[in-house]
Parts: sequence; structure tokens; C-alpha cells
Amino acid sequence: MTGPHHYKRAEEILAEIEATNAVPNEADTALAIQAQAHAILAPAAATAIDPSCQRRLFRIEVPQGEIDELRRRINATRWPTRELVTDRSQGVQLAVIQNLARYWTTEYDWRRCEARLNALPQFKTEIDGLDIHFIHVGSAHKNALPLIMTYGWPGSRAECRRTR
Repeated sequence: MTGPHHYKRAEEILAEIEATNAVPNEADTALAIQAQAHAILAPAAATAIDPSCQRRLFRIEVPQGEIDELRRRINATRWPTRELVTDRSQGVQLAVIQNLARYWTTEYDWRRCEARLNALPQFKTEIDGLDIHFIHVGSAHKNALPLIMTYGWPGSRAECRRTR
């Protein structure tokens, strides 16, 4: 059974994850998603403008094989010769790109990022035949005005995760 106390616990879990940069365990993530989904979907079911509107829970689950293939492809990059100038007038310098490639293949922890994003209440719905992904986080303030935050290329939804 979920209720306000479970929603509060979900907020505590999310705050702890954010504060410690920890990867949540599966039970905490499931509790956070379940509690927030209940808090979001239960009232919405009674007030939906369009009864055919379907919200489906969404989780990011990138297969390990795809991550391994991306790392393999980055490692297989055929680098150009070093630029002829010492400034950025010819674009991003080779050393910077090589350092970024090294970071992505040896240090970046996709699973940690995936877990942090999956700790948020994510959904998909269909609008005009397109699947639209969204994160729905209710305000802690009663009667708060809704805020819709969008992003586009080259941004990502990860940029919005600290907004409350």
C-alpha cells in the first residue's frame, strides 16, 4: 500500500541519492518509482481530460552489449593528425577529444547514470502517433503552478534532474 508516507520516503531516497551521488539499490529505486507513480497516477486517473490518454511507466535499460559496443567503437577511432594551430580556430583540439574518448571508455559509469535517471518517475504517452517520454515530479508546495521543462539537442533530460 502506498500513501503520503511512502511518497515522503521516495523523496528522502531521491534526496539521499542526489546528496551522496550514490547508486540506489533496486529496492529503493522500486519503492521510489512505485510511490511516485501512485502519487501521480491515482489523482490523474480521476481528473484526466482525455480518458484515452495512457501513461506507461518507463525505465532506461540499456543492454550491456550496447555499452560494450560503444566503448569498442570509441576505442577503434582513427584519429586525425594534430591540428596546425595552438588555438581552437580549427575546432576542438585533438588532445581534448582524445581525453573525452578516454573518459567515456574508462571512467564514465553509465549504470550509475541509468540508476539516477531511473530513480525518477518516468513515463511515456502517445501524442499524435508519437511516443513522448516525460518525467513527472509533483511540487512539494501545495497549489504550486505546474512547470513544464523541455530540452532538445544537444541537451538531455539529465540536465533537469536537480529541478524541484
